[in-house]
Amino acid sequence: MLKEISGHTKMMGTVGHPVSHSLSPMIHTALGLRYDRDLVYLAYDITADRVEDFAKAMRTLGILGCNITMPDKEAIIPYLDELDPFAARCGAVNLVKNTNGVLKGYNVDAEGFLMGLEAKGLGYEGKCLLVLGAGGAARSIVESALDHNAAHICVLNRSERRAKELCGGWDRMTYGVMTQERMAREALNADLIINTTSLGMEETGEDFPDFSFLDHTKAAVGEVVYRPLKTKLVQAAEQRGLTAVRGLDMLIYQALRTFEIVNDVQTDPEEDYDFLERLLLEAFSKR
Repeated sequence: MLKEISGHTKMMGTVGHPVSHSLSPMIHTALGLRYDRDLVYLAYDITADRVEDFAKAMRTLGILGCNITMPDKEAIIPYLDELDPFAARCGAVNLVKNTNGVLKGYNVDAEGFLMGLEAKGLGYEGKCLLVLGAGGAARSIVESALDHNAAHICVLNRSERRAKELCGGWDRMTYGVMTQERMAREALNADLIINTTSLGMEETGEDFPDFSFLDHTKAAVGEVVYRPLKTKLVQAAEQRGLTAVRGLDMLIYQALRTFEIVNDVQTDPEEDYDFLERLLLEAFSKR
């Protein structure tokens, strides 16, 4: 089915640099057709020094909403009218909704990640987490885990300073350098290990040196990287009989939350997940 464009068609989009690789236009165009919404979803290549101009353009052009990706997640904040409280705590925005010229920022990454966990019968309450990485994705996931009463969170990062900053003095949190020895030690007591780094991502040339830190743990493993569909970390976890949650799950569920917020609709997480998974797997198979 082709999308018909008319004088009533509204715009959504994704904003960042670079964005030509983004799967979001495919996802939201499909959801628009599925929910009979007259919209198109475009990719806008916008560097951090141009986000003020883009915020003005959203108001001027009536763009309904945009997902925000690197390097604009923090840079966009000063040019918004409102911030969702969770996004404010994270200090990063990955969704902006335009309501009659009023721009409000949200962060739905962590919610999408948690929805992926819950689909596998997992969660944070009372659990010990080992979080690898201390960037924006880690911050949003940590904030969500604290909100959902995680018992303890250990953040390991290549830069100890950033891990310490993320922990922010919480008595339920510890931090350290992401060495193989420390990962193995922390994994022993973890219920859930979450990779928020870019290790294992296609075309980066970087990955974990080995996966021996998984040898003696019973923890589930969560991944935010979705290219490739199954990172070597996910494969290593499954080979050891551990439950693993792909980065693709986070991508799909945060897209559903984006679509709901911007278009004021209620999606069907189970049926729409299956629909989008089939769509994306087909797209990946053609690459």
